[in-house]
Amino acid sequence: MIILKNRKQGLSLIEVVIASAIVSIVMISLVSAYNIYLKVSLETTNSLKATFLLEETIEATRFLRDTSWGNLSSLNTGTNYYLYFDDTSGFEATTTVYLIDDFSRVFSISDVNRDSNNDISVIGTNDPNTKKITGSVFWLNHGTTTTKTLELYITNIFE
Repeated sequence: MIILKNRKQGLSLIEVVIASAIVSIVMISLVSAYNIYLKVSLETTNSLKATFLLEETIEATRFLRDTSWGNLSSLNTGTNYYLYFDDTSGFEATTTVYLIDDFSRVFSISDVNRDSNNDISVIGTNDPNTKKITGSVFWLNHGTTTTKTLELYITNIFE
């Protein structure tokens, strides 16, 4: 039987340092991944809120049209309008800024021209029964303004 006389027991200082370094790297990686997850999650939440507000803005302009075409045709082109919701009369267009959870939603109206083929064009005859709606939602994102915009044409289908 051979007995080793120089046998070392326990961990050396180098092994402890290496193990500590590995554990530290793993922990830092997990914390970094979690921070990235939180940041992306918050940005996605704001983007989703903005998308819903933009969709509601477009639906509100349809509501204004459905109530009376005069609600839209009487608005000045090129002016930014904000939406106000009244419990009795529904949505109203106003020039007063209304914020919803730090989001600002605005829409503007443009005249629409038609060419000789009755197609929408840049030049041509003004079509008083069609308007171009540009809806936008703005919010602050890390100190900069982020915007979502949607454009559509709306027509006077009830008169």
